[in-house]
Amino acid sequence: MDLETLGWDAARQAELDRLGPAGLRPARVAAASRGRYRLLAEEDLGWVTCRGRMVEVPGVGDWVLCSEVIEHLLERRSVFERKAAGKSSAPQVIAANLDRVFAVTTVGRDFNPRRLERYLAVIWSSGAEPVVVVNKADQPHDPAALLEELEIAAMGVTCVFVSALDGTGMEQIIELCPPGKTVALVGSSGVGKSTLVNRLLGQDRQNIAPIRESDEKGRHTTSAQELLLMPGGAVLIDTPGMRELGLWNAGDGVEATFADILKIAAACRYRDCTHQSEPGCAVLKAVETGEIKPERLESFHRLQREIEYNQRRSSSQYKNPKRRWKQISKLVRQKQKIDQNSRD
Repeated sequence: MDLETLGWDAARQAELDRLGPAGLRPARVAAASRGRYRLLAEEDLGWVTCRGRMVEVPGVGDWVLCSEVIEHLLERRSVFERKAAGKSSAPQVIAANLDRVFAVTTVGRDFNPRRLERYLAVIWSSGAEPVVVVNKADQPHDPAALLEELEIAAMGVTCVFVSALDGTGMEQIIELCPPGKTVALVGSSGVGKSTLVNRLLGQDRQNIAPIRESDEKGRHTTSAQELLLMPGGAVLIDTPGMRELGLWNAGDGVEATFADILKIAAACRYRDCTHQSEPGCAVLKAVETGEIKPERLESFHRLQREIEYNQRRSSSQYKNPKRRWKQISKLVRQKQKIDQNSRD
């Protein structure tokens, strides 16, 4: 194992030379759990913590500079993040420094173009290149109908049909994973990501659980993000099945995903047209003529509203003086506890 295999390159070396911290070595985060991070460099450095309280917490795929602990987080070139699950209005980093992200879906009842649009919006906003992987292609399905849905929901995105179970089409995915590049698999539970990972690694690395026949829903077999090395030299980040993918700061990604709608919107009478009820709206006219499906336009509106809501909610929490002082007091107590432990 060497740094180049993990994705280190000349630009990273220049960043290190520019920072110039003495005695620190670069490493990549391979796993994270409860404030501890497993680091890989020329060898496995094991699990370490961060020094003090870093402004930004490292995530799987991040490059860091470390001694016995993590001292510095290097610049992220891309980051796949979502709104943290539950009631939180904060972002959660799923994986960082990705070159490609494979959005995994399947044929059958699990295929959902609206969900796929959501994944693509997040991937586009991450700065990585999206690829759609349609797994379980060995199962009965209507190829023509599926292709029609993909041409709309995944417009301009490479789509690969595979069967991780029997290996059909896997060579196409491997070709998209060149040495030194970092790729990630994302998707909901039951789409077969763990089986895909095992195929890509050439070994039974991930546990596999059967889906329920009643509704084709899967069960979580991957519990946390993990960075793995592929035999061909690429870096693979596996992620848990996501039951919730809340959008966070993904406005650019929504625009890229719905480029067809925005292209038509350029012909609207009003520049600030919301494409909902305005006269002279070219987008609504395209819906009437069948050029745009109503459900696709509704998906566009829904994702935009979600981004705006999450950003407003986060901003209002930051502006709330009572909440801000509560957070500051909590940090002060934590620091006092750390200082007391150090003196003891």
